[in-house]
Amino acid sequence: MPRTRHFGATLPWNEWELLVSRLADDLIVEPPTVSYPGEPVEQAKMMIRDPSGNLIEIKAYRHPDQILGHLADG
Repeated sequence: MPRTRHFGATLPWNEWELLVSRLADDLIVEPPTVSYPGEPVEQAKMMIRDPSGNLIEIKAYRHPDQILGHLADG
């Protein structure tokens, strides 16, 4: 599935886990994965499809400041 056009959202880690636990399987385009476990740049992501067919990538960073720097403060 081409991923060139999609909307992205970043959630706090615990909210991402909660969403994963509640999401219907038929909405998931790419299953939840965790990259770089245990590392400062650990991240989780999944791709879902909204009712109109748009792709939405949902991400979480275990340590947002390590990825986003000062943008993680707000």
